[in-house]
Amino acid sequence: MSKIYCIDTCSLVEARKIHYPPSVPVFKNLWDQFEESIKNGNIISSELVYKELEVQADEVFSWAKNQRDMFIKVDESIAKEAKEIIQNFEKLIDPSADREQADPYLIALAKLKKATVVTQEKFTHSEKKLKIPNVCQALDVQYMRINEMIVDIGWN
Repeated sequence: MSKIYCIDTCSLVEARKIHYPPSVPVFKNLWDQFEESIKNGNIISSELVYKELEVQADEVFSWAKNQRDMFIKVDESIAKEAKEIIQNFEKLIDPSADREQADPYLIALAKLKKATVVTQEKFTHSEKKLKIPNVCQALDVQYMRINEMIVDIGWN
């Protein structure tokens, strides 16, 4: 069975807008490989990541609309796991946010699928806010940055 990567909003945005813009010809092959990995089920994400991208309504969301298969709907098992994550790691989310936040659902999905979370967030020692790597480490869920995923997969 191939490794599965569960990708966060910030990794998609930074990859397409900053590090590997598809408008640069040298990165076309990378995005072809990315989309092939989505088709093969090796790159997934949460439907809540899709909803976060939808709010931005930019090129990344336009691309995401054509990759709907990667965005996994929140089912009962994901919702239950995400609820437990929120209860145990309250500082992962902003309680005043006006919409559901993707992070606990992304981690829950990765945990249930035994996937590696891909995020640009960094581990923090802040007592005010937790980041995805903090929770992944506590739950023994692997995580890495987008450039590490590209190396891990072996794209060229």
